Amino acid sequence: MLLLAAARARHAPGRWALAAAGIGVAVGLLGAATGGGGVAGERAARALVAALPAPERTVRVTWNGGLPPGVEARGRATLRALAPGAQTSSVLLLATVLQQPRPGRPRSVVQLAAIRPLGRWVRLAAGRLPRSCTAKRCEVLALGGPRAPAVLERDRTRFVTVGRGTLRSTVPLGFVPRPPIAGQIAEARPKALLASGDPAALEAQPALDSVFRSHGWSAPLAADAVPSWELDALRRRIERAGTTLRAQEDGFTVEAPTEALGAARERAREARRRVVVVGAGAAALLAAFTLLVAGALRRDLTAERSRLERLGARRWQRGALSLAECAWPAGLGCLGGAALALGITAARARGAGLDVRALLGHSLLTPGAALGLAACFVVATGLLTLGAAPRRAGAGRAGDVLALGAAGAVALALSRGGAAPGGDDPLALLLPPLACLAAGLVVGRLAAPGLGGLEALARRGPLSLRLAALGLAREPGGPALTIAVVAVSAGLACFAAAYAATLDRGVRDQAAFAVPLDVTITQGPQFVPPLVAAGTARWRELAGGGPVLAVKRTSVTVPRGARRVELPLIGLPAAALPTLRGWRDADASASRAVLARRLAPAGAVRARGRLIGAGARTIAATADVTQNSVDLVAHLVDADGSGVAVRLGTAGPARRRLRAVLPRGAAGRRLVALELQLPSGLRATDGHQEAENPSSRGVISGRLTLRGLSVDGQPIDVNGWVGRGPAADPVTRAGTTRAAFRFEPADRAFLRPAQPTDGRAIPVLTDPETARNAAPGGLLPISVRGTPLRARVVGTVKRFATVGADADGVLVADESAVRVALSADAPGTGRPDELWLGVAAGAPERRLLGALHAGPLATLRAVSRRDVEAAQRAEPLTRELALTLGLAALVALVTAAVGVVLAGAVALRDEGAALYDLEALGVAPATLRADVRLRAALVAALGLLGGLAIGAGLLGLVVAAVGVTATGAAAVPPLVTVVPWGASLAVAAGLALAVALGTAITTRRAFGQDVPARPAGAVP
Repeated sequence: MLLLAAARARHAPGRWALAAAGIGVAVGLLGAATGGGGVAGERAARALVAALPAPERTVRVTWNGGLPPGVEARGRATLRALAPGAQTSSVLLLATVLQQPRPGRPRSVVQLAAIRPLGRWVRLAAGRLPRSCTAKRCEVLALGGPRAPAVLERDRTRFVTVGRGTLRSTVPLGFVPRPPIAGQIAEARPKALLASGDPAALEAQPALDSVFRSHGWSAPLAADAVPSWELDALRRRIERAGTTLRAQEDGFTVEAPTEALGAARERAREARRRVVVVGAGAAALLAAFTLLVAGALRRDLTAERSRLERLGARRWQRGALSLAECAWPAGLGCLGGAALALGITAARARGAGLDVRALLGHSLLTPGAALGLAACFVVATGLLTLGAAPRRAGAGRAGDVLALGAAGAVALALSRGGAAPGGDDPLALLLPPLACLAAGLVVGRLAAPGLGGLEALARRGPLSLRLAALGLAREPGGPALTIAVVAVSAGLACFAAAYAATLDRGVRDQAAFAVPLDVTITQGPQFVPPLVAAGTARWRELAGGGPVLAVKRTSVTVPRGARRVELPLIGLPAAALPTLRGWRDADASASRAVLARRLAPAGAVRARGRLIGAGARTIAATADVTQNSVDLVAHLVDADGSGVAVRLGTAGPARRRLRAVLPRGAAGRRLVALELQLPSGLRATDGHQEAENPSSRGVISGRLTLRGLSVDGQPIDVNGWVGRGPAADPVTRAGTTRAAFRFEPADRAFLRPAQPTDGRAIPVLTDPETARNAAPGGLLPISVRGTPLRARVVGTVKRFATVGADADGVLVADESAVRVALSADAPGTGRPDELWLGVAAGAPERRLLGALHAGPLATLRAVSRRDVEAAQRAEPLTRELALTLGLAALVALVTAAVGVVLAGAVALRDEGAALYDLEALGVAPATLRADVRLRAALVAALGLLGGLAIGAGLLGLVVAAVGVTATGAAAVPPLVTVVPWGASLAVAAGLALAVALGTAITTRRAFGQDVPARPAGAVP
């Protein structure tokens, strides 16, 4: 039988060529998707690692304390084994006191460091780099903080500043010096950083022996050049090296981006899964097209089996012939498809700059891929054998069983989490083909009785329609199979188009969720708020007159049942709520306009307090305190909520006049509070006692008497002021104000004017769970970093722009109400942290972004919505999915068209005798050609209708089960199913055009020729 099958193949190789081609294309598409997923995974992993900031792409070995012999050698050797790149060594000393070599010898508190090589990490602004560091004279470079004297000394060692510059990165020391903030308390101000270029020389300075220091050695980790399948091994090697080093010397620590390496490895795995989930639809085409081709070749193989039966061949011999004839095109198609996939993957890997051999060895040339190819061969051979076998009465029941099995597998995949992100369930990858197979079998099963009903409806129609419907209903098996194939193919094409449109909509939604307007401005490494770097007028000018929204972002603690949770609080102008992108009305309890009205406070909310005039110089007050001494600090707050603290002095038992010079920039601010603080000396003593005995925490109590509070001699009316925190409400009589207080050192006590938010609850939007736990009337007690406030829930939102899915909920409030409420009880904390800018029409966004690269705005960080969207579209996985979906749609469309044309040719061949009998009875050839063409049109139309239903169902099923973006991450906000009607109409039009052309070509000369003695059943 094998020899006979080989002889028949050599005699008529074209008989099975279409089957082999269809199988090859399907296997090639599936293999190309698998290889493309590997390419996308490698590119995604490398992009993720390369996008890390330089400090996070570095391995750093740190040693705290003095440097015993051998420690540096062990640290450097460990670092060299993990990251063989150029090393940077550093030593950082704690802040220490140096003196000026001049009469009076004023002292300066500075921080000394040394970095080698220094020039690589600094941007020189003036002077030169240090050249030497000896026991008598050590040259240093000023790298930030307040300016220190040019020459300082300690124990006869002079530290001479030879230049000024800034650190380019946090890699050498782990931080970048921050500039001092106006009004900042002295203890919290940054210290001047002076850096040498010789760590060993600074370490050897005898004058600094008593100063604690830490040593660091760092080198870049070239993880972006490591294949993703080796990232786990690299991460384990780093962790093992750190453990070994700490076991040798307890003072060592090893820092490396191990979490980022794990995330990159998972990104690569997820990329492969996502692309294969989409490409696995080719398996459904494999099954459908194989059955269709096998049905077209059934007649020839049945005739050969009958001939062998008459010659005495046994049943197993006839079955062996069928199996052999079906195996070789299946094998040829699978091998050709595998070769096609290997070639495509190799070309794409080479184009992406990847190691072709290594990538193929971990994607297509693996035992799993070989098993998959073998499974494709077995499935293709079995389907060809089943389709080419003579029809039996139980075939329908077998199809029903197969459909039920596929539907059960789909249900099992969904019950086990479907294709959830990060899932390893193998059924997740088979979800699209299983759903296609089940839907195709159902369509094929329903098509046969549907064709009978169509014939009954067409009995009163035109002759061509009656003939076409009758021909389809007389032998419904073949047309039903064709309808099923067209339905599966068209469904896959519609699904591909709709899934691509859904992912495209998801990209836009993700970008809008991250940047609600056009550009978001936040603090940069220097922690300078946007409104400190430039005023609102300047930002509005840069935005071309577009909206400029000041946004306060902080965290709040809210009660939720028996526990308290920390949620993000977003304060923004309530009137701007309807203009924000990135959140949907379906996620809220009311429309945006309604929520904006509910959120807006009644009337304008402005901080109250004495306005500091432009020429104001000093602020003064006469004060005394019973029992204890306290520092008095005046808090001046700007219109945007930024604060300046001015220390008046210490008030004790003796009455004294306290006076302070107002800092530069105090004009235009308001005096919003006087704070009572424990004197710094007493704070240190109290902290020392508490460290030794926690139960010794003291309580500071007394009564403050205040008189003559004034600015430049102009009195300030404190009548009506209130006490906050542990300070009681003051009582003012005859110009004298008295207020009792009782607080612990950690408490904050204030005397301040009454504010518009006092006694009122701030309207907020919150998540449904938090709203359910609110008190009657929607009241919600919240705490903002220890400052208690009251909120009132006026609406709910499931999610809100810029708040990630990892948050337990969210609170949204009006920015002015939040600013005034926070400035009242915690002056200076109400300042906005962000700006959301809307670029006006016609204004170049690049001009705005360009202004952030120079001058005072260079310290800020800007994120553009368009840039976020472009970055997501440029993601390797996004592009790979778009390519795979496009190829799947094209192959599905071609498969459907070829299936319909092939089915028409088979019908023309099998019913040739009946059609020529009709021609002999006088039916016009044009009518017969119309009959055949109409059959193809009806089959294509019914299959297309079924395909639209399959595509919609498959899209809803896969999107609901997957629920991830094109990058493989969970979609926030969730994906919205998009039905691209234009693309669906294009699929239908393309299929109709291909069917019309194909049937016109096959029937062009089928009738009307003078052939009087045509044998029955002859193929035209």
